[in-house]
Amino acid sequence: VMNIEDDISFECLKVILEFLYCNSADITMEEIIPISLFAQKYELNDLLKYCGEVLYISLTYNNIVKFLKKSKELKLTNLYDAILKCMKDNCDLISKKKEIIQELSFEEKRFIENKL
Repeated sequence: VMNIEDDISFECLKVILEFLYCNSADITMEEIIPISLFAQKYELNDLLKYCGEVLYISLTYNNIVKFLKKSKELKLTNLYDAILKCMKDNCDLISKKKEIIQELSFEEKRFIENKL
């Protein structure tokens, strides 16, 4: 029995339950952060991994910096790692976007540029 006391929306809770029953779910970009926080708190590791996979395929030039900063701020390492992997896999394209590069820390730039 799990006593849920989080500030999580009913929509996010429905998605979480869908994932727990079906091992997949339609997660929107707006739901990624709250669902990941919930999954991290309750150690739902498969859901955390799934959120990272959904984020990876859903990132765009318009949202990548926002999600990078938010995942770092909230210590959501699964999302942060997925974003860095996406940036690394698309290094040639990302390196041409100065508005993205200027937002990265030295370590993040080094990771992406060196393809560590």
